[in-house]
Amino acid sequence: MKQNRWKRGVLIGAAVGALSSLFHRETREGAIAFGRDVMNQIRNYRKDPSKAFADLRTTVEGIEYYADSIIKQLDDADQMLEKRPKQNEQISG
Repeated sequence: MKQNRWKRGVLIGAAVGALSSLFHRETREGAIAFGRDVMNQIRNYRKDPSKAFADLRTTVEGIEYYADSIIKQLDDADQMLEKRPKQNEQISG
């Protein structure tokens, strides 16, 4: 029961926040433009479903590329930390 209250509170808070942000003219115009862009994209995908799969594949490949890059950077950082002398060794040595 408490979990449902929490979810409902989050949804109400998000809705209030979204509605209050629309009082700002630039935000409202941006939201309208974004909605139009999304609707045009949906129409294009309905006309050519293979484009939706091609775009999805491109997006997934981009995510994989960046994930691999981040993993490599983390591995490099880990190797640097392993090569670094420990503080106890520096003080006594």
